[in-house]
Amino acid sequence: MFHHHRIASSRDRTREWRSALKLELRRAGRACVDSEATPFAARSSETLARAEKIAAKMRDIDTLVSRLEALVGRGERAENFEVVMESVEVDCKWVHRAVGVALDAAEKRRGQRRDFERQIALNLRTQLDERTKKVQNCAVLRQKTLKHQQERRHKFSRPGPSISAKVQLDTPLFSTPFEPPKPATPPTPAARPPPPIVGGTFSAPVLRSRRPPVREHQPTTTNSRLQLQQRQQAQQQQLLLEQTSRRRLDHAHTIESEIGKLGELFSRFSTLLAQQGEVVERLDDDVENARREVETGHGELSKAQAIIQGNRALLLKIFAIIIVFIIIYILF
Repeated sequence: MFHHHRIASSRDRTREWRSALKLELRRAGRACVDSEATPFAARSSETLARAEKIAAKMRDIDTLVSRLEALVGRGERAENFEVVMESVEVDCKWVHRAVGVALDAAEKRRGQRRDFERQIALNLRTQLDERTKKVQNCAVLRQKTLKHQQERRHKFSRPGPSISAKVQLDTPLFSTPFEPPKPATPPTPAARPPPPIVGGTFSAPVLRSRRPPVREHQPTTTNSRLQLQQRQQAQQQQLLLEQTSRRRLDHAHTIESEIGKLGELFSRFSTLLAQQGEVVERLDDDVENARREVETGHGELSKAQAIIQGNRALLLKIFAIIIVFIIIYILF
């Protein structure tokens, strides 16, 4: 009986020694893997941090480009456009240098890590090229807008002919071109008949004219009054035309300012939509990462369940052996 008990205890110690040895080997293997993976994880975190900084700067560039698109059609506030343009240029230069550094760092890697980092850097460079093209388009549109406004200013500020004489406004009141009044030609006074000649000498008139001599100038006074009235009417029509043109110009300026405000609102709305799109993309990425984590956890749980089921059979065998030994010990 004592001999059997010694054999059983020696077998148990051998199993303990084997399990302890396996545990130490596993710990040593994990330490080696961790020591090899630490530099790789450090490099990966550095690359991701650099890419995150570049992406944040890209978002700043998108915001500035939206402001440029809103300021393109405004003739005034040129200094705001120039300030935003300088900020965009500085950010683009910084991103270009950062992408160059990322490419240089990717060339120093090996294998799949090199291809991965290089692909990230090339993708960032493509996005930077797209932003640069948008900035160039904004600059071209700005030049065209300034040129058009300068031409309009030169056109409408140049002195031209009188509105009442050369311009026909398309209005119901003035549907026909205005013609300046022509000066009335005063009627020529009728020639008086010569006095009769009697005996070769002039004789005085027998009857004198009953009309006073002052009335002979009456047609001239009437013509001057008509001319004065016509001039006054022409001046009134000219003033009315000028007032109408000024009113139309004021309406045009008001409409232009309203269109500018609407453009600014639409640009802000597009910026908000772009930001919402980025938020949705981030949410999709987070959901995808969560799904992957859930799948990984499910796999780990399945492995643990399989291990537990295997250990259950082993425990049943151990308990059966112990019960057999107890029965043998009690019987013998």
